[in-house]
Amino acid sequence: VAGDEKLLKFRGKCNDVRDVKSKPDRIGLWYYELMLTLDNELPFLVHIKLWSVDTGTRQSQPVFRVVEDWCRVLTRIGSPSTILIFDSYYTTEASIQVMKKG
Repeated sequence: VAGDEKLLKFRGKCNDVRDVKSKPDRIGLWYYELMLTLDNELPFLVHIKLWSVDTGTRQSQPVFRVVEDWCRVLTRIGSPSTILIFDSYYTTEASIQVMKKG
C-alpha cells in the first residue's frame, strides 16, 4: 500500500491551484492519499484526506497524523502481510512511534 500526497494527477481546472516549488507541475487541492494495486494491476484509492493548515500558526498538518490515519485504515482493511510504503518526508520520530503502536 502506498501513501503520499498527490498520487493522482491533477487534471481539472480549478481556481484553487497551489504552487509548490518541489513539484514542478500545477496541482489542485492538496490531498494525502493511500492507494493499493488490485490483482488486475489497477490502482485503488482506499483513503484520502484534504491537506489542512492551522491558520493561527500557519503550520501544516503534522505528518505523523497522516501516518496515524493510514495505519488506522490498514488495521481495518489490511492483512498481516500488508506493507505501508511512503517517502522519507513522513519518517519522523512521532510517525515511527505511531507505527510501533500498530
